[in-house]
Amino acid sequence: MEGSEPEIEPTAALIGADRMCISTDYPHFDSNFPEVANNLLRTVRRETAAQILAGGAGLWAFTEEDFTRAGAAAAKRQPAAVPAD
Repeated sequence: MEGSEPEIEPTAALIGADRMCISTDYPHFDSNFPEVANNLLRTVRRETAAQILAGGAGLWAFTEEDFTRAGAAAAKRQPAAVPAD
């Protein structure tokens, strides 16, 4: 599903938010990346959004170790802060 679709809450209630994939979890031809998560947070309750975002990770069987490694890799890619004058 896409983060801005109006059917998200009813679908989540029907099948479970943790069983849903958002368009950034799987290649999606009409994804509105990079605004997917922001749109989701505007469209549904925060609790539902959290379950969808975490559920997609569970569907792909990501572990806490995967998130730790991804966080470390992202930190290495961050540009150095520029000191303020």
